[in-house]
Amino acid sequence: MSANRIAPLFGAPFGRLLRRYREAAGLTQEALAQRAGLSARGISDLERGARQSPHRETIELLAGALDLPPHKRALLLAAARPQTAAGIARGAVASAAPPNNLPARLAPLIGREAEARQAAEALARPETRLLTLTGPGGVGKSSLALRIAADTLERYDDGAYLASLAALTDAALVPQAIAAVVGLRVSAAGSLLAQLIAALRERRTLLILDNFEHLLTAAPLLSDLLTDCPRLTALVTSREPLKIAGEREIAVAPLDADAAIILFTERARAARPDFSPSPHERETIATICARVDHLPLAIELAAGWVRVLPPPELLARLERPLHLLAHGRRDAPPRQRTLRDAIAWSEQLLDPVERRLFQRISVFAGGWTLDAAEAICGADPAQKADMSVLDGLARLVEKSLVQVEPSPVGPRFSMLATVREYARERLAESGELEEMARRHAEYVAQLTADLGWIGPRQDERDQRIERELANIRAALAWALAREEPVIGLRLATPMGRWWYSRGAFDESEHWLRALLALDRAAGERAAPLGLRISALFALTLLALDRRNYVDGEALANEGLALARAEGDEARAGNMLAELGHVAEARGDLDGAMDYFEQGLAAYARAGGRGEGAAVGRTLSSLGNLARAQGQYARAREYLERALDWARARDFSFAVASALVSLGHVAVEQGALTDAQARYREALALYRTLLNPASLAWLLEGVAITFQSAGDAARRGDLEVVARLAGAVAGLRARAGAGESAEWAPFAAARAVAEDALGASAYRAAHDWGEALPPERAVEYALARLEGAAAAGDP
Repeated sequence: MSANRIAPLFGAPFGRLLRRYREAAGLTQEALAQRAGLSARGISDLERGARQSPHRETIELLAGALDLPPHKRALLLAAARPQTAAGIARGAVASAAPPNNLPARLAPLIGREAEARQAAEALARPETRLLTLTGPGGVGKSSLALRIAADTLERYDDGAYLASLAALTDAALVPQAIAAVVGLRVSAAGSLLAQLIAALRERRTLLILDNFEHLLTAAPLLSDLLTDCPRLTALVTSREPLKIAGEREIAVAPLDADAAIILFTERARAARPDFSPSPHERETIATICARVDHLPLAIELAAGWVRVLPPPELLARLERPLHLLAHGRRDAPPRQRTLRDAIAWSEQLLDPVERRLFQRISVFAGGWTLDAAEAICGADPAQKADMSVLDGLARLVEKSLVQVEPSPVGPRFSMLATVREYARERLAESGELEEMARRHAEYVAQLTADLGWIGPRQDERDQRIERELANIRAALAWALAREEPVIGLRLATPMGRWWYSRGAFDESEHWLRALLALDRAAGERAAPLGLRISALFALTLLALDRRNYVDGEALANEGLALARAEGDEARAGNMLAELGHVAEARGDLDGAMDYFEQGLAAYARAGGRGEGAAVGRTLSSLGNLARAQGQYARAREYLERALDWARARDFSFAVASALVSLGHVAVEQGALTDAQARYREALALYRTLLNPASLAWLLEGVAITFQSAGDAARRGDLEVVARLAGAVAGLRARAGAGESAEWAPFAAARAVAEDALGASAYRAAHDWGEALPPERAVEYALARLEGAAAAGDP
C-alpha cells in the first residue's frame, strides 16, 4: 500500500475511526472500556469528539483492547496526532501496512472501474469467501485481480498474497505454491494442507490465485482450506469457474468502445510519446479495437505498432490479427506475450473431443444456433457417445472460448473474432476445413431456401435472415471461391428478395452477377434452369430499380425464354411483369398494361405453384399504372388486392409498398386524412426495412400532405415540407437511384415551401433533412404525422 492511498485516512477524526474499529470488533462502549481499563464515559467522549487529543498511553490501551494490527495502530495514532501524519506516511505507515507481496503497478488499469467496484462490494460481504474472475485469455483478469487486491488490502489485517500458478504443471503443487507466498515453513511432520490450515485458520488474509484454469483438480483442496480457515478469502482468476461450494463468479468481458480507445492511445504514447491522434484517426483506432474484439492484450499489442505504422495502415494490416500481434512484452508470462499464446493456452486445456468441436465451430461467422452446430459439427463417428454438441458447447462456454446469448428464439453462440481465427487455423491444420466449410455452405443454402419463401410469419423469417447474414456471406464467398454455382445460386437467389427489400442493391448484384457468370461457364455442373431463371429475375429487379432498362430488358427476355422452354408459368409471369415495367418506363402505357395482364394470366395458369413476390408487385404495378392514367377506382381495386395478398403472407415490404401507393391515390384525390393514415402504417414498417429508394417514394407523399394541410402559409408545416424534401434527396443519393421522374404534386409542394420560406430558410431546412440517416428520417416523418393526427389535421 502506498502512502498516497493511506494519507486520506489520516484526515478521519479520531472518534470516528475508534468507533469503526470498535464496531468491527463487535464490542459495545462498555465492553471496550472494561477491556481497556477505561471508563465508558471516556470512550463515549472520544467517539463523540468531546475529547479530541487523547494521551498516547490511552491510544495504546485502546489499540491493545481492540487487538489492532500494526498498520491500524499507526492509523489510530495518526488520527489523534494529525501533525505527525506526514511523518508517519513517510516512515511508519509503509512498514505498518498489511503484509503483502503485491507487485507495484507500472501502468494504470483502464476501463475496469465497474468490475473493480463490483468485486470490492462482493468481498465486503461476509458470505463471499471465494470470488472467481472468469473470462477469455487476454481480457485482463490478472491485472484486474491485482487492482482489486490493492483496493481492498486494508481489510485484511494479516495481508494479501499473490500466487501465480501459470507455471505449475501439476495440481498437487498448488499447496506448495500457497505455502511459499504466505511464508509458511513446511515441516516434514503432517500433511502440507494441514499445516496450511493451522497457519491460516486465525488469519484475516486475502489469497490471490492467478491462472487456476489448468489446475482445476486442486479446487477441492481450496474448498477445504476455506472451510477450515473462516477468516481466509480467495480471489481467483480462471478461464472457467472452479465449481465448488460458495464460489461467486464475475465474468470479465472485453472493454467497452470508449475504454478501448483510451487504452490504445495510452499504450501508443508509451511507444511513441508524440502520438496525438486526430479525430479521424480516433475513428480508425475505434475500428482497430473492434477488429481485435476490444481485448486489452490485443489492444496493447496493436498499439505498439504505432512506432512504425500510422493507425490507417495498421488497420489495413489487421485482416489477420494473430499474425500481426505476435510480439509482446518480454517481461510478460509466456501465455500473455502474444495473442496467439493466450488462445493456445486455453486450447491446450481442452480434451480431444472438446478440441475437435472448438475447431469445427470456427466455420461459423457472426454466431450460430444449437441446431446449426448439431447439423454441421455433430455428425462424427469419433464423437463420444456421452458428449453431445450441446454438452461440448456448454463446456466451451465455461472455458470462455465461446459466448452464449439467450434470446426468445433460443440461445445463440459466438466466438471472438481473434479466437475464431486461431480455431480456423487449427481446423485447416487438422485437414477438416474444406469438409466443414462445405457442410456449412450446404446447411446455410438450405436455411435460406427455408427462409426465403413468402408467406405467413414472413417478418420472423426475415429477422432470422438478419441474424444469419454473416454466415450467408461466408457461404457465398466459399461457393464463389470454390466455383460451386449451384450452392452459390441457391444462396443468392432467395436472398435477392431480402436484399432488394432493404435497398442493398450493390451487394445483391455483386453475388448474382458473379454466380450467374460462373454458372454459364459451368457446363455439366451448371444449376438447374429453374434456379437460373430465378436468379435472372432477381437481377432484373435490380437493373430496373436503377433505371438500367436496356440491361433489365435483356435479362427479362433471357429469363422469359428459359421459362417458356421449361413450361414454367410462374417464372414466365415474373419476367412478363418486369417487361411491363420496361414498357412503362419508356412511356408505352398500353404495352405495359398488356405485359402486366399477361403476367397475371401466367400466374393463374400456374395455379399458385411457385408463386413469388412478383404477384403482389404486378398487382401494385397495375394499380400505379391506373393511377398514372387517372383511373383511381381501378387503381384502388388493384392496390387493395395487392395489399390483401401481402397481408396474407405477412410480407412487410409488399404491405408497405401497397400502402404507399394507396396513400398516393388518396393524395391525388384530395383525401389527405386517408393518405396520412396509410403513410403512418407504412412508416411503422419502414422502421425495420429502411429501403432508401422506397422510403424516398413514401416521404414524397408525406411532404405533400403537409403543404396542403390547413392554411398553406403555416410556416411550421412548410418547414416540414422542406425537411422532407431534403430527406428524399438524401435517400435517393444513398440508393444510387439518381434523379426520379418528378411527381407533379411533390414538385408543387416544394415550390410552395421555397416561395413561402425564402431561399435561405428553405435551403437550411432542406440541408437538415438531407443529412438524416434513413432511421432518423422515418422517426421524423412518423412523429410529424402522429402530431398532425393528434391535432386533427389536415
